[in-house]
Amino acid sequence: MRSFALTVSCAVAVAAAAPVASAQTVRPDSGARVRLRLHSDPEYVYQGVLLAPVGDSVVVGVPGERALRIARPSVRQMQVGTRGSRTRSTFAGIGIGLVAGAAVGAMVGQATTRPDDFFGPELAAAGATLLGVVGGVTGGIVGYNRVGTRWRDVPLSTRVGLRGARISIAF
Repeated sequence: MRSFALTVSCAVAVAAAAPVASAQTVRPDSGARVRLRLHSDPEYVYQGVLLAPVGDSVVVGVPGERALRIARPSVRQMQVGTRGSRTRSTFAGIGIGLVAGAAVGAMVGQATTRPDDFFGPELAAAGATLLGVVGGVTGGIVGYNRVGTRWRDVPLSTRVGLRGARISIAF
């Protein structure tokens, strides 16, 4: 009886996982930025624009070359690129610039004081504040202008199943 209950619970889990797995699947559309790694040369990355997913192959426009038609079974890994958040990049730049500027400012302020100087700690704090602000502004400008690409894996074929029952999802 226990094995029957285990079998039924596993079957329910597999059936429940199929919609979740398909909802999380990244499916590239035509015009999407993609990166491909092939089984023949896993170190080389083809990066371009997906022109068309055609039946058993993928057509990718690679800059500087003509469109490449690649058979799906020869694709080892496929990733879809989406543009990152400009706000996130800006705040990351501000944070990194602020911390780096404050650290350099504190070191410069401390290095420029003499041991008998009455205002030594205040000069280090002033240097940290001044260069921290300069670093934060500079980092914010750099972060605003340098938005990266986020790459997400495309599952080439996902199989979820129990013995004879299989669910297959492919791009």
